[in-house]
Amino acid sequence: MIAAPERAQMLDWMEPVQALKAFEAEPYALLLQGGGAQPWGRKSYLCAYPEFTVEDDDPGRGFDRLRAGYRCATASDGEGFSGGYAGLLAYDLGRAFEDLPVCPPAPGGGPVVAMGWYEAVLEFDHGARTLRALGAAPAAARLIKTLNAASDEPSPPGGAGRLSQDWPDARYLEAVETARAYIRAGDVFQVNLSHAFTGHMPGDQAPLALFERLITDSPSAFSAYFRLSEDQVVITNSPERFVQASASGEIETRPIKGTRPRRADRDQDRAEADALAASLKDRAENLMIVDLMRNDLARVCQPGSVKTPELFSVESYANVHHLVSTVRGRLRPDLNVFDLIAATFPPGSITGAPKVRAMQIIAELEQQSRGPYCGALGWLGADGACDLNVMIRTASLRKAETGWDVTVRSGGAITIDSVPEDELAETRDKAASLKAAIEGRR
Repeated sequence: MIAAPERAQMLDWMEPVQALKAFEAEPYALLLQGGGAQPWGRKSYLCAYPEFTVEDDDPGRGFDRLRAGYRCATASDGEGFSGGYAGLLAYDLGRAFEDLPVCPPAPGGGPVVAMGWYEAVLEFDHGARTLRALGAAPAAARLIKTLNAASDEPSPPGGAGRLSQDWPDARYLEAVETARAYIRAGDVFQVNLSHAFTGHMPGDQAPLALFERLITDSPSAFSAYFRLSEDQVVITNSPERFVQASASGEIETRPIKGTRPRRADRDQDRAEADALAASLKDRAENLMIVDLMRNDLARVCQPGSVKTPELFSVESYANVHHLVSTVRGRLRPDLNVFDLIAATFPPGSITGAPKVRAMQIIAELEQQSRGPYCGALGWLGADGACDLNVMIRTASLRKAETGWDVTVRSGGAITIDSVPEDELAETRDKAASLKAAIEGRR
């Protein structure tokens, strides 16, 4: 057990991405960037200089090391994150909990578990326009010292890159039909099928340029910039919460399932949102995942506490409308966030139902590890709270001779009613904001 955090230190306000410039080249520098109109995007957190890291390519060993290294605090500095673990759990962590196939590594690779233990963090409250250093005084002082050296110069604009679909259209359409055949045979009700887009961005500062474009043009509540090493960065522009837990055990998950593209014309855009809200197919997709998440939470929650206070809400983002539901519960007092992760990972919204069989089919059809995509990124606080996103809208970057190689994946839920050509178009709609940011388009 570690001591309670020391008193917060108030600092002069600056935008989180401006503060990131002082830290972004440091291994395990991590900005959890809030944003968007939703209240859960009100705060951002900047972490750097971890006391120790847990990084592992083996799912089971990595998760065990993560649990063993956890240090419980006696108190926290209010709601939110004031110290503890923060970082990435890749999609393949699911193999720590279920018997699943091992797929060839994705381009760019990366560890299955990559988390740092941070004794202090910088908290940005976008609503109140306040900036605080939270946590142990020596660690907070180091963050403040580095922050004071932050440049107020604008970032280099970054060159125009490229991003192209890896599979020919025919391969994705065939994979959709194979998934539908499994559904007709009774193996599954829904399979989330993804495919890769790869490309390149020129210049040493390409990751930071990409991140700035994304949070400016399509702000989302669960975006993040995570520099794992000198030559590897993971960026996400996710709008989806995987799971949140309070220190007292209140749990929330907000699965997204159902998508329509945004339109420039206001009336056409409203029509797309209305069509999504009324779509029986999209509502059925969403309800399947709500039932799956209710079942996952029930494994670790107090009996009778799992509720669904919100079904089929339409949320609008820069390039798509989404159908979102909310499931809540109360964690059993004898369990903790590691038990919660083990019961629910990976997120049901990006696997299918039933989950294990859907993941087996995903491995067969995709024939490649997803890497960070469809994993989770966020924090596990020393006070027992947590907040993790779903790693959709994610780019993995690897340093190359002339800049950075980029890998993006995009997918969608396949059901018996799926039209293959429509499903392919949906994956492109979902990747559109990342593609535009990589290619330097507005």
